[in-house]
Amino acid sequence: MRNILKADCYKSKSSHALWIILGAMTAFCWISVLIGTYENADTARISIGKDIMVPFFACAAYGAILLSEDFSNGAIRFYIAAGYKKSSILIAKLIHYLAGCSVLLFLYPCLSVLFIAVVKGTETSIAHIALQLFFDFLKVLPLYFGLLGIFFLFAFVMKKGSIVAGVSIASAIILVVFTNKFYDFGVSALKYSPITQMGLVYDGKLSFAYCIAVIISLAVMTLCILGSMERFKRDELL
Repeated sequence: MRNILKADCYKSKSSHALWIILGAMTAFCWISVLIGTYENADTARISIGKDIMVPFFACAAYGAILLSEDFSNGAIRFYIAAGYKKSSILIAKLIHYLAGCSVLLFLYPCLSVLFIAVVKGTETSIAHIALQLFFDFLKVLPLYFGLLGIFFLFAFVMKKGSIVAGVSIASAIILVVFTNKFYDFGVSALKYSPITQMGLVYDGKLSFAYCIAVIISLAVMTLCILGSMERFKRDELL
């Protein structure tokens, strides 16, 4: 598994997919800054954190590129032929995917908000904002795991990058739109949804609903990993 992770890291450095996606995310945010969307870095931190569509799209695209590439270029067949267990291959891919998405979820708001701090200024200080960004990342990351698990499952089921990206992005849109709409209509049970809590964590302290949402997110990710493994074991790739 260690050798697979090393190979994935080498491919990531040569493909630059992670940094291209991150660059596109921050570029759109910087354009918004220049046209006057945000007043200062303090309010921008909350606004960017609550806008979960951009990170969703980025993680979906990154998953499609990273996870489906090895199916299309034959690397998965090579790993199996070399004697690696399918479970080791899947775990290595999962670690690599979660690490890449964590980089996106951390650096995107950091680069965006710090740029806003330079251009628009702050109500507090850059050090205070940087610390808040770090705590925001720690609070919101577990809530993303469930959706990342779904994207991971899509990649192992469908394998083709364009299909994986399309289905992942469409699923993210549907989940976010319907969850927010029904929550706004008064379906109080949706306060336990990870998607709902992604926005609510920026409104104040962590709540019992947040803890439940984290458990649900981790449970969904676990089920998706098990489903991916079951499908991967049934595939005849050689």
